[in-house]
Amino acid sequence: MQPRLLSHRALGFGYRENTFKAFKEALLSDVHEIELDFRLTKDDVYVCNHDPELRISSKKKVLIKAKTFAELNEDRKIIASFDEILHYFAKKNHDKILNIDLKDYGNEEHIIKLIKRLKIKKNVIIVSWIPKVLEKIRQLDSTVKLSLSYAPARKHLFKAFSLFQMQFKMKKNRRLFFVNKSNMKQFNEKYNKGFHHIHIFSHLPKRILCLKLDSINIPWYLVSQELVHEAHELGIKVRVFNVDNKKSLERIKKKNVDTIFTNEVYEL
Repeated sequence: MQPRLLSHRALGFGYRENTFKAFKEALLSDVHEIELDFRLTKDDVYVCNHDPELRISSKKKVLIKAKTFAELNEDRKIIASFDEILHYFAKKNHDKILNIDLKDYGNEEHIIKLIKRLKIKKNVIIVSWIPKVLEKIRQLDSTVKLSLSYAPARKHLFKAFSLFQMQFKMKKNRRLFFVNKSNMKQFNEKYNKGFHHIHIFSHLPKRILCLKLDSINIPWYLVSQELVHEAHELGIKVRVFNVDNKKSLERIKKKNVDTIFTNEVYEL
């Protein structure tokens, strides 16, 4: 079975990530799913942006949580709200899945209320790196799909990361093996046949497993068939990020993953 294709941050269509224009183009494309990031403003409005700061101009950034939604769009419309995105999605979408990646904790009640009001629950997945966000969502709704973003080999399991800033730690012959930019190739050749010795679900707190996760999202280069099998045995789909070239795509297809995140839709 071919994995589903997901446009990460609505990228791959010639527009800046997490923008309304990029989202509209993604809806017109052949991708199965679209992912957008949302952060809270000072007045508890979810807005579409990945980073805590919003770039106003080439020389100016502002902290999103320090400004109201109106203040962020004071001079011109530069950022879309969750409500605007969802209303458009409900009006135009027929078969795609929208992944709502919540980067902040708070006002989850509004997320669920709007999803229910627009009757699009079957077409959305709530995603987060923050376990308590998913716990809150599950308290509010027992059936909405939840997806945990997770880096299984990291010391801090629930923190987003940059590939070349992080270090994997694993015990090998009674020593710690550090993986970084300089020895990544060596690591992949020797050890990444796949992390079958790292049982990711044994690291997850029981309260997370009790959330009835629909899926987990992990870096593509950490995936093994053993890991995927372990997830599927628990009824959890495995989704990988970010696969941006054909060589990586062919490699990851062999692992039987369910969904592939990409920034380069037309490169695959």
